[in-house]
Amino acid sequence: MLYATRWITRAWWALLPFLGGPAVVMAVADASSAGRTTGYAIAAGGWVVGLIGLVIARTGGYTTLRALAPLLGVLAGIGIVL
Repeated sequence: MLYATRWITRAWWALLPFLGGPAVVMAVADASSAGRTTGYAIAAGGWVVGLIGLVIARTGGYTTLRALAPLLGVLAGIGIVL
């Protein structure tokens, strides 16, 4: 069961840019060009760090994922409000 859960989590995280990308775009839509670039870089960097944490599959990797995952919700909330 644990093995299947790992792969399901990895698959969802791999789909995150496609599912959460519009929220990031809306969150930084009114920012300057430099602000948009910084927002995209932070979002992409967080996604890569989370993916590496899932692939490594150690305690530290899952802790990293738990810290990064709520940020999508925050960005989505900002995108909805704006």
